[in-house]
Amino acid sequence: MKNEAVGLCRVSTAEQRVDGNSLESQQKHVYDFADKLECQIERLWSLDVSSKAGKNVKRKDLLEIRQYCKEHRHIKYFIVDKLNRLMREVEYFYWFKVELKMMGVQLLFADPTQQELNGDSDIAMWKTFVEAFSAEKDNRERAQTTITRMKDRTLQGYYLSRPPQGYKKSGTPGLFYPDSESFSLLQEAFRNIATGRMTKYEAFQDLTKKGYTTRSGKELRIDKFTAMLKHDYYAGFVSISTWDEKFQKIKGLHTPMITEEEHNSIQSNLSGRRTFVRQQHNPEFPMSNILYCECGSKFTGLNQGNGKGKYYPKYKCRGCGIQPNRGAIHEGVEDVLNVVVPRDDFIKELQTSLEVVWREERKNSLLYVSNLEKRLLGLNEKINGLVMALSENPTLAEDIKIAISKVKADITKLEQQIQEAKKIENDLVEFVGFSLSFFKDKAKGFWELDYENRQKCKQLAFPGEIIFNSSKKVCTPQISPILNLKPNKKEPRNDSISHMVARRGIEPLLPG
Repeated sequence: MKNEAVGLCRVSTAEQRVDGNSLESQQKHVYDFADKLECQIERLWSLDVSSKAGKNVKRKDLLEIRQYCKEHRHIKYFIVDKLNRLMREVEYFYWFKVELKMMGVQLLFADPTQQELNGDSDIAMWKTFVEAFSAEKDNRERAQTTITRMKDRTLQGYYLSRPPQGYKKSGTPGLFYPDSESFSLLQEAFRNIATGRMTKYEAFQDLTKKGYTTRSGKELRIDKFTAMLKHDYYAGFVSISTWDEKFQKIKGLHTPMITEEEHNSIQSNLSGRRTFVRQQHNPEFPMSNILYCECGSKFTGLNQGNGKGKYYPKYKCRGCGIQPNRGAIHEGVEDVLNVVVPRDDFIKELQTSLEVVWREERKNSLLYVSNLEKRLLGLNEKINGLVMALSENPTLAEDIKIAISKVKADITKLEQQIQEAKKIENDLVEFVGFSLSFFKDKAKGFWELDYENRQKCKQLAFPGEIIFNSSKKVCTPQISPILNLKPNKKEPRNDSISHMVARRGIEPLLPG
């Protein structure tokens, strides 16, 4: 054998590894054709690489093949199975072919259906161009289909890239879960910057001291940390900056690390405009915007200083400006709340009533769980059907895999809903326990509520508002029947439930 040759076998998708374009199939064609030419393959490149338009100029395998032929002038042939196994780009195909020709190397196709392209006739040249054009056209259509699918998934809230720092992969492509310790460390750093407690550099140093590393185990760099601070994924969004406005700030399916307000605050701080997350409800003044002044305005909290570093907590009326002491206000509210003390027999009756209500609720919950489990069974059957369809239609593998991923995501959500719904017995204990403890110590329960629930509780218990009057007393014009334990309608004394309560020695405070 006088002549020497080099060869190339290439696949770019999972389907090509198992169908007629597999590496083994291509290798057989290349070696068989080399035998036909009475030459031997001196070196064969067999690999998994993409040949997207624009990427071929820097493709490592093509650069190596070109350099190898340049350094080994005895190489006469470069054999590839089919034209589209070399590349799918008309312009660079001809450039590469001419480059080889200038080095005395002839490009040949080994597949029996394309060996007719190896000739120098007009027909062979025309068919070669048609084949190159078809390969590029097919590549563009495939790329467009992939982008369309990616856009559809993105609009659903999936992030089709590698997981950002602090997150890890789930069983569903594009849906990521918080990565335990790294998530909490980053969350703390982000919030320190958002509230102004730390600068970007201070938060970065704090992260490093606490041993935070990237997913690969390396130390985080400040430029990477800055990019993370600008990434709105951490605020619960999915954005593709290279696409149009439609694909910006899509509500993601993942768990946000920070709120949108915190994210905006971080961006302002990074740009040099120091801002702070506004504290909506100061826990030091739980009656802010709940307590009314006799003038009709609401009270807000105020820490008044004496100029020597000491502060005196007071409430301030937004209207007339009076500033009663916080402690006096809170004592007055507690007197109003604890004006009625239920007796033991009422507590028992309340517990019985709560359990009756809860049993009815439990029936509804069990029915809800049953319906969820039926839906879950249907989704599992759908998964089985898709798996069977995948085995019968391998050409639709990509579409079927996407459908399976979507159904799996629905299954995960359903399983979580079922788990939550089955907690009803524990919820009963908590609900009854809270209800009874609230009636026994209403003031303590009132202060432990968050602002939203404290407002709801006030509206239920004191429909006529809680007022600070001109006599510097906290009072209310009306106590709800829920709290004073008296029916709205007049009933015969023997049938009234008013005997179930005892006064503490004071009447409910009324205006004036």
